[in-house]
Amino acid sequence: MTMSTLTSDNRITRRPIPSEKAVKMLSRHLGVHPVYVVLFENHTYQMLDKYAESYNGGQWQFFTLSNGGIYMAPIGEGQLTLEVPSNGFSGSMSVDAAGIVASLFALNFLSWKTEVDAITDCYHKLHHFAGEHAEFPQIYRAID
Repeated sequence: MTMSTLTSDNRITRRPIPSEKAVKMLSRHLGVHPVYVVLFENHTYQMLDKYAESYNGGQWQFFTLSNGGIYMAPIGEGQLTLEVPSNGFSGSMSVDAAGIVASLFALNFLSWKTEVDAITDCYHKLHHFAGEHAEFPQIYRAID
C-alpha cells in the first residue's frame, strides 16, 4: 500500500522525522544544494527568535507532510506570543503553530532570494497544510 497524499477525510497529514534523518529529508525537499538546508534551518530559528520574545532556544522537531511539504517546530508544550511589527500581528499560539509560522517566513524569504522552484513549492505546500491546522486563523494573521 502506498502513502496517499490525502487521508480518507482529505486532510494533509504530518510525520515527524528523526533528527538524524533531517538533513537528508530537507535536502530532498529543498533542492540538492546543501546550503539550502542550512539556510532554511537558520532562517527558521531566526524568525522565531525575532518574533517570539519568550523563545530562548531549544530542540526542534522536523516534519514531512503527506502533500510533499516540510516544516520544523520547537519541541515542547505551551504557548508562545508572537509580535510581527511589519503586519501588526500580536497573539499567542502553540509551539507547533509558531514553528509553522517561522518555517513559512523562512521558506518565503528563501524562495525570493534563491528563486529555487523546490523551495517555492515547499512554501505553498506548507501554506496549504497551515490552512487545515486548528490554529489556522492565528497562523494566517501572523504571516499576512
